[in-house]
Amino acid sequence: MNLPYRWAMFFEADADSAASWKVATLYVRRMLHAVQWSTGVARRTLQKRRSRHGEQLESRWCLSTCGVTSLGDVNSGIASVDAATGPGFILFSEESVHTRFPGVHSSNSDHLISVRHDSSGWIAAENETWVPFVPELTDRLIASVDFSGDTISSLQGVTGQFQGVAQGYAQGDLTFAANLYSGKVNKGEFTVGGTYFTVACPEIDVVGNGQSIVSGDDTPSVSDDTDWGTLSVGSGAVSRQFTIMNFGDEDLLLTGTPLVSLVGSSSFAVTQQPTSSVIGGQQSLVFEVTLDPTATGTQNATIEIASNDLDESLYTFALL
Repeated sequence: MNLPYRWAMFFEADADSAASWKVATLYVRRMLHAVQWSTGVARRTLQKRRSRHGEQLESRWCLSTCGVTSLGDVNSGIASVDAATGPGFILFSEESVHTRFPGVHSSNSDHLISVRHDSSGWIAAENETWVPFVPELTDRLIASVDFSGDTISSLQGVTGQFQGVAQGYAQGDLTFAANLYSGKVNKGEFTVGGTYFTVACPEIDVVGNGQSIVSGDDTPSVSDDTDWGTLSVGSGAVSRQFTIMNFGDEDLLLTGTPLVSLVGSSSFAVTQQPTSSVIGGQQSLVFEVTLDPTATGTQNATIEIASNDLDESLYTFALL
């Protein structure tokens, strides 16, 4: 299925007051190839609010899903191991399964393969043989199967991960059938119909003192707790808590080591890290920064938070 390059357009906006916009930024992203949107935002969250001028949008209400993925050529279906029993999945592979799993039947779907997880790890069905494989970040489980009962179920609406592999999708036109291959009854095989599915995404924001701190903000402010004001040497440590929000529906994965890093003056320190590297959809975690001035003069530092957010993979802001 050779699709031409496609483009996505969308914007984000921050409200200056109850009646006007301060920032409105248009984003454009191109598809890298036939099956996957390019790395970048294909979605921005916005929030509806009311004012004396009627309903308006401000940041954080979902306008669209994160990305659209084409199934590619579904061909005859998804061949599996006929004698398989127990639970398993249908996995979408961004890379062609014919390249990644050379033993797959030539009439198999281009980007779909049946897989399972056991005590040895992940294994995939290459015709009548299970072979081990290492999951890739772009892999996604789109359906669960019961090999014993010859049934298949959509994972639409499911989020998160299973054994390190992303699972579920937000929307799509997919249909699923068991014991069907090349349009004929064939026990142990599966068929997925349709053309596309969409994937939810994480959306990071950091809040201090109830105020959103924009990534890249290099102007500390008392209002969002990034400016500690004037402290005397030896006056004691002063701590501030900040909240990492995930306004998306997919897990936000904090990927840095440590999870929250600080560069700059040694008078600043991250004294409490988030309690987990995973922040679920519409969830949040806190971290704490402490300033304990040991020398006179201006103390500056920068917070850095690495994550799987598509357009803010390194979230930074300045401290003073």
